[in-house]
Amino acid sequence: MQQENMTDKTNTHALPVWTEVEYTALCKNPYLLTPFFIPKEAKCFTCRKDGTREEERMVFLVFKSTAAPADVEWEDDPVPGEMWVRALGDDDEEIEPAKVIYLGQDIEDFIRVAAEDDQTITSISGGATAR
Repeated sequence: MQQENMTDKTNTHALPVWTEVEYTALCKNPYLLTPFFIPKEAKCFTCRKDGTREEERMVFLVFKSTAAPADVEWEDDPVPGEMWVRALGDDDEEIEPAKVIYLGQDIEDFIRVAAEDDQTITSISGGATAR
Protein backbone atom coordinates (compact mmCIF):
# COMPACT_ATOMS: atom_id res chain seq x y z
CA MET A 1 0.00 0.00 0.00
CA GLN A 2 1.42 3.39 -0.95
CA GLN A 3 1.25 6.30 1.44
CA GLU A 4 1.41 9.94 0.45
CA ASN A 5 4.77 11.39 1.41
CA MET A 6 4.90 14.81 2.96
CA THR A 7 8.13 16.76 2.69
CA ASP A 8 8.95 19.81 4.79
CA LYS A 9 10.04 22.35 2.17
CA THR A 10 8.89 25.48 3.99
CA ASN A 11 12.33 26.90 4.81
CA THR A 12 14.49 29.11 2.69
CA HIS A 13 18.05 27.87 2.82
CA ALA A 14 21.07 29.78 4.04
CA LEU A 15 23.55 27.21 2.72
CA PRO A 16 23.95 25.67 -0.76
CA VAL A 17 23.51 22.18 0.77
CA TRP A 18 20.59 21.41 3.08
CA THR A 19 18.55 18.60 4.62
CA GLU A 20 14.94 17.76 3.75
CA VAL A 21 12.81 15.28 5.68
CA GLU A 22 10.05 13.34 3.94
CA TYR A 23 7.24 12.11 6.20
CA THR A 24 4.51 9.51 5.76
CA ALA A 25 0.95 10.08 7.04
CA LEU A 26 1.83 8.16 10.22
CA CYS A 27 4.27 10.94 11.20
CA LYS A 28 1.71 13.75 10.94
CA ASN A 29 -0.40 15.19 13.73
CA PRO A 30 -3.06 17.81 12.94
CA TYR A 31 -2.15 19.76 16.09
CA LEU A 32 1.57 20.15 15.36
CA LEU A 33 3.22 22.24 12.67
CA THR A 34 6.22 19.89 12.59
CA PRO A 35 5.48 16.17 12.09
CA PHE A 36 6.97 13.56 14.42
CA PHE A 37 10.32 12.18 13.29
CA ILE A 38 9.89 8.41 13.27
CA PRO A 39 13.09 6.78 11.99
CA LYS A 40 11.24 3.82 10.43
CA GLU A 41 8.76 6.14 8.65
CA ALA A 42 10.75 9.26 7.73
CA LYS A 43 13.38 9.66 5.02
CA CYS A 44 16.14 12.27 5.03
CA PHE A 45 17.64 13.79 1.90
CA THR A 46 20.70 15.93 1.25
CA CYS A 47 19.73 18.59 -1.29
CA ARG A 48 21.87 20.94 -3.37
CA LYS A 49 21.22 24.16 -5.26
CA ASP A 50 21.84 22.32 -8.55
CA GLY A 51 18.64 20.32 -7.95
CA THR A 52 20.20 17.04 -6.79
CA ARG A 53 18.45 15.27 -3.92
CA GLU A 54 20.17 12.23 -2.39
CA GLU A 55 18.45 9.95 0.13
CA GLU A 56 20.60 9.33 3.20
CA ARG A 57 20.74 6.05 5.10
CA MET A 58 19.97 6.32 8.82
CA VAL A 59 23.53 5.28 9.75
CA PHE A 60 24.87 8.40 7.98
CA LEU A 61 22.65 10.85 9.89
CA VAL A 62 23.66 12.86 12.94
CA PHE A 63 21.45 14.58 15.50
CA LYS A 64 21.62 17.48 17.97
CA SER A 65 19.08 19.04 20.33
CA THR A 66 17.89 22.46 19.18
CA ALA A 67 18.52 23.64 22.77
CA ALA A 68 22.19 22.59 22.64
CA PRO A 69 24.92 25.23 22.20
CA ALA A 70 26.38 25.43 18.69
CA ASP A 71 29.71 23.92 19.79
CA VAL A 72 28.14 20.71 21.15
CA GLU A 73 29.06 17.60 19.13
CA TRP A 74 26.49 15.95 16.88
CA GLU A 75 25.19 12.57 18.13
CA ASP A 76 24.87 9.30 16.19
CA ASP A 77 21.46 8.55 17.71
CA PRO A 78 18.34 10.74 17.78
CA VAL A 79 17.69 12.64 21.00
CA PRO A 80 14.14 13.01 22.36
CA GLY A 81 12.51 16.41 21.87
CA GLU A 82 13.04 19.06 19.23
CA MET A 83 16.29 18.35 17.41
CA TRP A 84 18.33 19.02 14.29
CA VAL A 85 19.10 16.24 11.80
CA ARG A 86 21.55 16.20 8.89
CA ALA A 87 23.85 13.86 6.99
CA LEU A 88 27.46 13.47 8.10
CA GLY A 89 28.81 15.13 4.95
CA ASP A 90 32.42 15.74 4.03
CA ASP A 91 34.70 17.67 6.38
CA ASP A 92 34.74 20.65 4.02
CA GLU A 93 30.99 20.61 3.27
CA GLU A 94 28.61 22.35 5.66
CA ILE A 95 25.06 20.93 5.50
CA GLU A 96 22.12 22.92 6.81
CA PRO A 97 20.12 20.65 9.17
CA ALA A 98 16.35 20.18 9.32
CA LYS A 99 14.36 20.66 12.52
CA VAL A 100 12.34 17.62 13.65
CA ILE A 101 10.49 16.41 16.75
CA TYR A 102 11.47 12.99 18.07
CA LEU A 103 9.48 11.30 20.84
CA GLY A 104 12.23 8.88 21.81
CA GLN A 105 10.21 5.71 21.32
CA ASP A 106 8.82 3.54 18.56
CA ILE A 107 5.50 4.56 17.05
CA GLU A 108 3.97 1.22 18.12
CA ASP A 109 4.50 2.23 21.76
CA PHE A 110 1.96 5.04 21.60
CA ILE A 111 -0.20 4.59 18.46
CA ARG A 112 -2.06 1.51 17.27
CA VAL A 113 -3.44 1.91 13.76
CA ALA A 114 -7.13 0.99 13.39
CA ALA A 115 -7.58 2.08 9.76
CA GLU A 116 -5.57 3.82 7.08
CA ASP A 117 -5.73 4.97 3.48
CA ASP A 118 -3.34 7.00 1.32
CA GLN A 119 -3.78 10.21 3.33
CA THR A 120 -5.34 9.29 6.67
CA ILE A 121 -4.30 7.18 9.65
CA THR A 122 -6.88 6.50 12.39
CA SER A 123 -5.55 5.30 15.72
CA ILE A 124 -7.36 3.08 18.21
CA SER A 125 -6.46 5.28 21.17
CA GLY A 126 -9.16 7.96 21.06
CA GLY A 127 -9.79 7.73 17.32
CA ALA A 128 -7.38 10.57 16.51
CA THR A 129 -6.85 11.19 12.84
CA ALA A 130 -3.71 12.44 11.11
CA ARG A 131 -4.06 14.05 7.70
